[in-house]
Amino acid sequence: DAAPEYAIVGGLVFVPLSRPWVDLKANDKKTWSLRMSYFGEALSEEGRQLVILSKVLAHPCNVGYHTLSSVVLASFNSAPVRNVAELAMAVARCTSEMLVFEFLRPGGDGKELVMLSRQECHQAEAEILAQHLIAAPCMVREDGVGDPRPLSEQPPPAAPLPAASASDDAGEAATNDAPVGM
Repeated sequence: DAAPEYAIVGGLVFVPLSRPWVDLKANDKKTWSLRMSYFGEALSEEGRQLVILSKVLAHPCNVGYHTLSSVVLASFNSAPVRNVAELAMAVARCTSEMLVFEFLRPGGDGKELVMLSRQECHQAEAEILAQHLIAAPCMVREDGVGDPRPLSEQPPPAAPLPAASASDDAGEAATNDAPVGM
């Protein structure tokens, strides 16, 4: 009877692994694999969720990924994701050109990489939501309790990289295109 928790990014619909979601997808072979692999396992910490890509709402911004579903999110922009709320906040703060999602393949045979243009996803958001009669791009429990709500406010963008010191050869600002955590 609780409201669902979700985040939609460029048409990718993320949900936490839960009994209601598994029951809804009972006839899906991919979901059965998730159920057998993860259901009933204790999570490593309080507030941790197993974040699942439930489905992809088809749109030109996510072409090529329309058949991807029922896979576990391993990371977003190379950083592990603890729960759906953390994913929604990380996407809202993201300033990189690409949104990079890494998923665990069923059966443990490697990872699946999904790369979407942040600008295209942002421009497509209103159209995707309207097309599927969805009121908000995410409904999350930011504090981990209560009913899911849209993000209370846009989180501040990530801090820019610090300027280089005068001793740098080019004398320009230091740049590092590697994702945080690498």
